[in-house]
Amino acid sequence: MDKETKEKKSEPKKYYKAAIVDSKKFEAYRDFLEGNLKEGELYSLSQIESIIKKHYR
Repeated sequence: MDKETKEKKSEPKKYYKAAIVDSKKFEAYRDFLEGNLKEGELYSLSQIESIIKKHYR
């Protein structure tokens, strides 16, 4: 495995707003995420969880 392949595997997967809002994992936060995520921007799961935790402390 070369260095470039290893770097790609270490990057977290990122998802668009539409995929996040439609996912069952974040169903309880659908309205909140719909209003707070930007269209066309990619988000990792850790970013989404951070946004939710920050708001629902």
